[in-house]
Amino acid sequence: MQRRRCSDAALSHFTGSTYRPSACEMRQVDMLLLAALACIQVFWPPPSDSSETAARGTLNVLVLVAGAWYVGSRNAFLPHDAWKRYAKVGSLLRC
Repeated sequence: MQRRRCSDAALSHFTGSTYRPSACEMRQVDMLLLAALACIQVFWPPPSDSSETAARGTLNVLVLVAGAWYVGSRNAFLPHDAWKRYAKVGSLLRC
């Protein structure tokens, strides 16, 4: 059975992907991670001493590690795109 592609351009970001249909939340998780990192940068004032810098850096690392754990602990990609799981986890941990 072949999957139908969505022809609506507004929905193609959510329906046309390499994720398994059962892992439809993965794009939203990606957006949530980006939003969390952006909020840290926007709403946390520039650090004035080394302890604030360490706290901000620790929070950034925790967000990235949590994202890597979430992606790595699920088999979200279609079988022919399974390599993307390792690439995604590696890129999150490398940042």
